[in-house]
Amino acid sequence: MSAIEAAAPVTTVLFDFAGVLTTSPWAALTTAGGGDLELMIGPYDEDGDHPWHRVERGEIALREWMAEVTRIAGDTGVEVDFGLLAGLLGELAVHDQVVARVRGLKAEGYRLGLITTT
Repeated sequence: MSAIEAAAPVTTVLFDFAGVLTTSPWAALTTAGGGDLELMIGPYDEDGDHPWHRVERGEIALREWMAEVTRIAGDTGVEVDFGLLAGLLGELAVHDQVVARVRGLKAEGYRLGLITTT
C-alpha cells in the first residue's frame, strides 16, 4: 500500500479569507503604503522577519505590525495611511464560485474552517 493509499480521509477543509473567498487586499495595502507593497508586507517570496511575516506566523498583533511599518516607513520617508485601509478593504469583492464550493463541501459533510491574518 502506498503512502497515498494509507492516508487518512479528508474530513476538514480550511480556507483563507482575503485573496481566496474575496479579491486580493494587495492593492489596498499598496495604496496605504504610498505605492510600496513590499514596505507593507515585506518580500512576498520569502518568510523573513518583516512585521507582516511575523503577523502571519502569529508572533505579533496587527497593531504591532502597524507600529513597526510606520517606523520603517518613517526611516525611508514614506507616509503610510492606515486610514485608507478601512475603505479600500471594504471594496473587496466576494468570489461567489468559491463560496458556492464551500457551501457544497458543507452539504457533503466536511468540517470547514476559516483562517486569515486580515
